[in-house]
Amino acid sequence: MKTLITGGYGLVGSEFTGDIIRLSSKDCDLTNKLQTEKLIDFYKNKNVPGENCIDSIIHCAAKVGGLGSNLKYKGDYFYQNIMMNTNIIESAKNNNIKRFVCFLSTCIFPDKVN
Repeated sequence: MKTLITGGYGLVGSEFTGDIIRLSSKDCDLTNKLQTEKLIDFYKNKNVPGENCIDSIIHCAAKVGGLGSNLKYKGDYFYQNIMMNTNIIESAKNNNIKRFVCFLSTCIFPDKVN
């Protein structure tokens, strides 16, 4: 079985390794309930030869930005993130995903600057 990583190319999501499927915002608008439900349903129940279905989700996707942007657009960040979180959690529940980890952040800074 595989793990689905939302925000799979971001600061946190890109660090995961193993038998995973990485998603980005180009794959689905997680603020859209129908798109999110269809996406999770597809990966949970797909029957593609050589592909395993997901059995877990690590939700790292978020509307993110710098500190200034977070302060200026608090409501937008909150709304978009709460919708993503609500939709992915509900879709995981509806698709009987037993293992789910959710990161909740709109602004993080790496330890090292390259």
